[in-house]
Amino acid sequence: MLVGILVNGAIDDIEFYKKELDGCDYVISADGASNVLYKMKKVPDVIIGDMDSIEEDAKSFFLEKGVEFKRFPSKKDFTDTELSIDYAKDIGADEVVLYAAVGSRIDHSLGNINLLYYMLKRGMQGRLVNEKNEVRITDGKLVIEGRKGDLVSVIPVNGDAIGVTLTGLEYPLTDYTIEFGKTIGLSNVMVGESCRIEVKDGCIFVIKARD
Repeated sequence: MLVGILVNGAIDDIEFYKKELDGCDYVISADGASNVLYKMKKVPDVIIGDMDSIEEDAKSFFLEKGVEFKRFPSKKDFTDTELSIDYAKDIGADEVVLYAAVGSRIDHSLGNINLLYYMLKRGMQGRLVNEKNEVRITDGKLVIEGRKGDLVSVIPVNGDAIGVTLTGLEYPLTDYTIEFGKTIGLSNVMVGESCRIEVKDGCIFVIKARD
């Protein structure tokens, strides 16, 4: 089951997110993201969080629509996004996409990107998507679909990435070790409609971007 989680991050194109969420099997709104869903008249399956960011008009609208609210204390050890991921796992999600999960708060942006690792270790495929970027994570093999000219970057997650092989990119690598903290994996370019990334030991973020 594909679960889409709309996060209260930066949104430039509401129609982009509406189209993306329409393709999900189940939609979770993380607290303040409900204000955006209200504007697009998109009804989520559940709203999760401490409800400190949702506006009254949006709250009333979704209550009238019969949307389930999962309320948590404002003082808690988990973000609304992490709580939403846990809920997605509980209802049987095997793929979770975080939408609008980056923004002006660098701490929240980094935290949400790192939640891809959290999902990986719990057996879920995770992606983070906005209008210009798609972030994935792998500790094995990954095929990325796209267009010729798309930018693809690979970044070690929590240590050196050993045995990295990149094919279908302008700057290929074969059984290469990318040292944690180094930037050699940034801004590669797809030469066709797909590329393949493999890491033998370690874990890497894979970011497909369009300028």
